[in-house]
Amino acid sequence: MKNCVCTIVTPDFLANGLATLHSMRKFYKNVDFCILYMDNYLPNCSFKNIKILDLNFIEEYEDISKKYGIISNETRWSLKPFFILKLLDVYEKVIYVDPDMYFINNWDFLFDDIDGILLTRHWRPYTTQDAGFLLNFTDGMFNAGFIGCSRKSTEAIKWWSEACLWKCEMKKVSGLFVDQKYLDFIYIHFPNVNYCKHLGCNLALWNIKELRREMVGKEIIINNKYKGIFLHFSFIHKQDECIYYYYKKYIKIVKNINKILELQLN
Repeated sequence: MKNCVCTIVTPDFLANGLATLHSMRKFYKNVDFCILYMDNYLPNCSFKNIKILDLNFIEEYEDISKKYGIISNETRWSLKPFFILKLLDVYEKVIYVDPDMYFINNWDFLFDDIDGILLTRHWRPYTTQDAGFLLNFTDGMFNAGFIGCSRKSTEAIKWWSEACLWKCEMKKVSGLFVDQKYLDFIYIHFPNVNYCKHLGCNLALWNIKELRREMVGKEIIINNKYKGIFLHFSFIHKQDECIYYYYKKYIKIVKNINKILELQLN
């Protein structure tokens, strides 16, 4: 049975999602790629080997949108576990990625690492002297921009979907951080939940201190040992020189895809 990679995009972010998935296809093609497009009608465009699905694919969308709005961030975040569950009806394993990620090396080993659920840690500072230490308690230990799931994870993902429908909001005083903080609970309370030990995964500004990076030739090397695998452009900043180098490439690809979209849609 085939595996799947998926993402969720608002209409104005379609090119970004396509850029992310194309960066993955460059290194591994033996997998289906799916985009959940946050509209009830698909755009009149097509991209080879990438399936674009509309909101009719998610039966629970009406309940989610009634609570959080038609196209809000909270709705998009809450759709994630419901989308994963639907895909697990068809696929053995599913990897969700945020549409602001970029893959720069072979990543197919991630499917091998999935037993039930595979998470990625934030790798924020863990010394009390660092101001970023407090974010471990407010933002969670794991980043919800990536999650790998197999059919063993069904009960955990169902719980996650129910939790998101209960409350998907940022209220740090109550220990809430949209869909993300629930991953801490999943890690503790459900079986077959692990996190990726490869430190080249989910590189972002928030882990620049713990995951020291440098360019060696054309490779990003982490802590003098790990090759960079995929990057997360949330909170991108020029001070993160290695990540910013690839961010400029990603933006160029996004602009080119937008030009193609404009031609197809007109």
